[in-house]
Amino acid sequence: MSAVKGVNVTKYDAGGQGDNAVDQGLVNARPEVWTDTYEAAALTAASTIDVAKLPAGAKVHSVEMFFDALGASSTIAIGDSDSTARYLAATSTAAAGSAKSNKVDGVGYEVGTADGDDVIQLLTAGASITGTIKVVTTFTR
Repeated sequence: MSAVKGVNVTKYDAGGQGDNAVDQGLVNARPEVWTDTYEAAALTAASTIDVAKLPAGAKVHSVEMFFDALGASSTIAIGDSDSTARYLAATSTAAAGSAKSNKVDGVGYEVGTADGDDVIQLLTAGASITGTIKVVTTFTR
């Protein structure tokens, strides 16, 4: 059995100064939440829905989506204009349910790293959608 430490615990234990400084928003940070709702009515595939506008430097920790049965063969990915599936790969929305961000590189992603990454977007695919979508984005700064 091994006893190991994550990157930020290692930095914290070393004093958290200089080269060991822990980035702001990653330790002892106050989470903030942006929630939004969209009511789709025959919204065509390949549409984008903007669901959060985050400040530069925000670190995204999770994006969770709740949805009605939106239509057979329909999917939604969560990302931004730079990377359409930065937080969640295309997920079936044919039956009502929920989905939470599942991309490792999206956890702790810092807004402002790429152009257009400050607006969290849903990308529809597969078929037109109709129904309610609610999104909760949790971030720190």
